[in-house]
Amino acid sequence: MTPPSLLVIALALAGAAVAPIVVGLLLGVDRRVPAAMQLRVGPPVLQPLYDLTKLAAKRNLPVDRLAASLLVAHAIVAAGALAILLAGGDLIVAVLVLGAAQVLFILAAAAVESPYAQIGVSREIVLLLAVEPLLLLVAVAYGSVAGSFSVAAVAAAPPPLLALPTLGLTLGVLLAVSLRKSPFDLATSHHGHQELVKGSTTEMAGPWLALAEVGHWYEAAFVMVLIALAAVQAPIVALILVAATYLVAVVADNTMPRATWRAALALAWGLGGTAAVVALVVARLVNGGGAEG
Repeated sequence: MTPPSLLVIALALAGAAVAPIVVGLLLGVDRRVPAAMQLRVGPPVLQPLYDLTKLAAKRNLPVDRLAASLLVAHAIVAAGALAILLAGGDLIVAVLVLGAAQVLFILAAAAVESPYAQIGVSREIVLLLAVEPLLLLVAVAYGSVAGSFSVAAVAAAPPPLLALPTLGLTLGVLLAVSLRKSPFDLATSHHGHQELVKGSTTEMAGPWLALAEVGHWYEAAFVMVLIALAAVQAPIVALILVAATYLVAVVADNTMPRATWRAALALAWGLGGTAAVVALVVARLVNGGGAEG
């Protein structure tokens, strides 16, 4: 695999820097959709970015220094995973780096003694077990289409149109998990009336909570790039795919209850895993080969 040029690396780093802003804007639109469904006006589209700015401006009072260091590492490693993807690097490496970022967040949440945080940590581990195999299956499916795990090769290969319908289900599950949408919001909650309140982020506040949010936004951006990769040669189609998948996740969030960890795991593996395996089989049948490094 040819190393990316300095220009490609610079563009990838720029894309990684802009990604949280894009995800923040999408979350602002996300808040307007349920408001419209409930005949409300809803908050401004920029509200998530306002909230992030307010958190970053608060006093720097980390509850635990180890947790603070791990949160910094979580955001940096998640940004690195996205940069690898944008630079056209190895898809498997990018997925594993993202998994490392998720582990760092779990360790940060586990570093404090709050019982709510500890419950959230156990549920974050369940979500990691649900997500990581699906990400690897998606990577293998893309690699089977392109004959290589290089993101640049996947982008240059014919789009996997036959496998796309089932692969879209897997990517939809991944996006819902990364955005903490129902039924996969069991590790944390955005609503005060639910039983776990903030779960794994209970003891995080101010700049450290902002950093945790940015790390999660990088995870969501990673999945969105994976969705766009299915039709990257047609940018308009790629944007439509991302928007449609996001809309399905929003509708599911507003129509489905939070699942138990068993139900969430069964849904992720049953729906997302089966869809990914079908996509992988179809991709290999159509292309008649496997991926190279």
